[in-house]
Parts: sequence; C-alpha cells; structure tokens
Amino acid sequence: MQLSRYDLQQLNASTIDSLSWNEGKALILKLVADLIEAYDRQNQNSRNTVHGHPAVKRRSRRQQKPITRRISTSLSLSGY
Repeated sequence: MQLSRYDLQQLNASTIDSLSWNEGKALILKLVADLIEAYDRQNQNSRNTVHGHPAVKRRSRRQQKPITRRISTSLSLSGY
C-alpha cells in the first residue's frame, strides 16, 4: 500500500482543494494503485493464491478499453 491509514484520514475536501494539479494527479495514481491492491487482496482465496500471493489475471492490451471510457461509462460524477 502506498498510502497509510493516517494519510487517508488526512484527506478531506480542503486538503484536496489545496493540492496543485500535479499533486492531485499523483494522489489519484496512489489511490488507484492502493484500490487495485485492496481489491486483489479481498478476492484472493485458497484456489487463486500461491504462497500467499494472489494470482493476477489481466486482460491483454487489445481487450482493455481506455480508462477514460471505462470511468465515464461506469461512474456518475455529476455531484462532484
């Protein structure tokens, strides 16, 4: 995990508003990496782990939709 529990507790609207564009982008990248790691940990079980490490299945690059398309079609951010 890239962000500690303390780091996450410090995040609120005012701290996020105070970030520069580059700092905000860096924070988003860390949050996404941590979210993927947490998702992988949550979904591991005895059938898809080897020595405590989750098996990672990734789609090939051709099968993946661009991240912007996946986000815009799966999330509604109108309240933000």
